[in-house]
Amino acid sequence: MRLPHSAGKPFAIDQPGMRFDMPTLRARVHVCSALCLLIASMMAACAAAPETASSNSSPLDRIKPFESGNVTAAGVYMPSEAERALDCKKLMGSMRIIIARLRGAGNRPQASLPAAAAQGVVATIRGQPSALDMDAELIRERGRLTAYNRLLAEKKCPTLDLTKELAPTARK
Repeated sequence: MRLPHSAGKPFAIDQPGMRFDMPTLRARVHVCSALCLLIASMMAACAAAPETASSNSSPLDRIKPFESGNVTAAGVYMPSEAERALDCKKLMGSMRIIIARLRGAGNRPQASLPAAAAQGVVATIRGQPSALDMDAELIRERGRLTAYNRLLAEKKCPTLDLTKELAPTARK
């Protein structure tokens, strides 16, 4: 096809570094059309698949969260039955993670006043008693470490010297 203004030249787009003539453009349109048809047919196949009972629930619905213990009024951490069932290796691994978190807690910046206010608003909207108190969380984690160390001793496993492990200079 020749356009009157092209003065005998075939249709082409000339840009610096690009040259598209009509056959190249047609080939690209055909490839894009084929990809669109492929995607549409795949979506139609998924929509036409019969619904099963397992497709109504996500895989996350089948996973039970790990049950954590509670802190008593006296401030002592009481491990849950799931935590008591852990073997020595898993208890020690959990303790190492908690220790790393507690060591890094001193390097975390304090929340700014607007951030603390926003956390308070969100906690109120969610119906939680208060915003996350980092100091209370650190005390809870320290109590958890002590309880895990007691569990290790009950199971006749090697225990950790928590004072030494939590010292700022303790690095392994």
